Amino acid sequence: MVNAGWFDDPTKRYLKRYWDGNAWTEHVVANSGTQLVDRIAPAVKPASTQPTAIEKKPHHKKWLFWTIGGVAVLLLLCGFGSCVLSKTLSHSLASNTQPAQFSTNSSGGSNSEPDVSATDIPLSKALDNGRTLWYLVNGSDNVPQNQEDLGKGTRIEALLVFDGGKVTGYHVYDPNAQHNLTFGDLKGLSDDEIIDLCKKAGGNESSSDYQLSVITDETGNATDSESIDCNLDSLYTGGQDTRFVSGVYLTGPIGTYGIYDTQYSGYSHVVSGGVVDYMLATRIQDPSTSFTFDAPNTPGIKTN
Repeated sequence: MVNAGWFDDPTKRYLKRYWDGNAWTEHVVANSGTQLVDRIAPAVKPASTQPTAIEKKPHHKKWLFWTIGGVAVLLLLCGFGSCVLSKTLSHSLASNTQPAQFSTNSSGGSNSEPDVSATDIPLSKALDNGRTLWYLVNGSDNVPQNQEDLGKGTRIEALLVFDGGKVTGYHVYDPNAQHNLTFGDLKGLSDDEIIDLCKKAGGNESSSDYQLSVITDETGNATDSESIDCNLDSLYTGGQDTRFVSGVYLTGPIGTYGIYDTQYSGYSHVVSGGVVDYMLATRIQDPSTSFTFDAPNTPGIKTN
């Protein structure tokens, strides 16, 4: 005699039917795994048709066990994944406050200035992205014609801070000082620390709105040069040299210069004979970053 248990339904109408040890009963398990009562056939005949194999536990219980177990594992994985995803998104949102073109400077200090991390950035985007610090370098006796010696000993003429459509200029060069501010002095400093250093070095400070203006080439369809028009009395260098007071005129981009663990790039003003009159440089994070001029007829920019 076969012991009681769940076995394949001999009528083939259900998945399983219960054998009570003596006869088939009305208790069945449907193909969906649901346990039912077969009201149409309360007893299956012939009763002598015994199961050929013993199954101690109902199949539907196994099916239910594995279904519940699978759902539990799935929910656990989903919960874990959601937690990880939530933490990842939170971290990402907390660490990305400068626009795509800029990322936080890693040179040290707090409240670091934004650094450019995209390529082919037009001047308008480079200046208008939160607070950005640009260093004006006089090329008359400071930057060689080949522009290859911008280094730690290069003297900084002035600091220009662009923020929210305004520019603040700090004239830091003093011909009578024993030591003038150089790029080497900026190592490991945040933008706030650099501004404080420039205030102590020169003390001359003025602010102004600024307007970008592009000058087209002979075709009128391409930009030949671009200027930052402003009014900064603090950039007066004495004598007849008033070139920086009314703005900065730029004729082209420059390459990338590595000074300690910081990269610099920007623009220059080159006069006849290929002589560099001055440079305007800023810190960048990606050495592949390159700058360009704004296109003619760009909204908000004058075209000449």
